[in-house]
Amino acid sequence: MKVHHWAAVACLFVVGGMVRADEKTDRTERLEVDDKYIMKAVVFNNATIQTAKLVESRSDNEQVKAFAKQVIEDHNKASEELGKVIKDRKLSVVAGLEKETREEIDRLSKLKGAEFDREYLAHFIKCHEKCLK
Repeated sequence: MKVHHWAAVACLFVVGGMVRADEKTDRTERLEVDDKYIMKAVVFNNATIQTAKLVESRSDNEQVKAFAKQVIEDHNKASEELGKVIKDRKLSVVAGLEKETREEIDRLSKLKGAEFDREYLAHFIKCHEKCLK
């Protein structure tokens, strides 16, 4: 599902493109906004990968497992692209997950089977919708 990889990269560059199109801001301000968005994309991408890793141990559904495997592959590719941007811009990344993500992983890790699948997929959709806003 290359769609996930490209959706993640699109999330990164759609907003960046909007910022660049704004002629009222100077280049320094645009780069600062772009850098902040890039850092948010890194956090989102890492959270998506970590959440998808729960599927192997919590889901009984082979389709959900295949979906999560593809999500991990796609977001790892997005991480590579983000890594290039971070290196080019000489940005530093904070290791670890945000509190909200840790709490969601904790909540999901207490579920199993169909209940886990339902909640994981709902979480996945909610997070990706949030990213695109």
